[in-house]
Amino acid sequence: MSYEWKLAIDAQEQLYAVCPFCHTLNYASSDLSLWPHGVLGIAQVTKGHAKVFEHPDEAQLEVGALEGKKVVFGCSCGRLEMFEAWIWNSRQEIIDYITLRAGSEMAESRAVEEKAQIAKARLTLVKGTQGGD
Repeated sequence: MSYEWKLAIDAQEQLYAVCPFCHTLNYASSDLSLWPHGVLGIAQVTKGHAKVFEHPDEAQLEVGALEGKKVVFGCSCGRLEMFEAWIWNSRQEIIDYITLRAGSEMAESRAVEEKAQIAKARLTLVKGTQGGD
């Protein structure tokens, strides 16, 4: 996973988070002093979860936001990594799409602005002819 990807989805540190893709509870465990009540804190958080994935080499997890959901870097499902790979491997198509879409949006915006200017000019013209009588 690239550093740029982590920046793009605003990675923050957390002790635990549930992956929105596979619903696995991920937790960091290398520094138990960060957990309220240490191992008991981990036990309370993980209790009742069907799928749990420990990150024993991490003091805290990196968690970002994608489509309004918290996403977990390094989850065992690997979906976040797959999504980044898809974006990178499809980058030319994505660039082309954004270029075309932005061009269309700008053209539409210019057309709306031109129509508004024409309507304003017509209104001024109508007022001018009515006021002269």
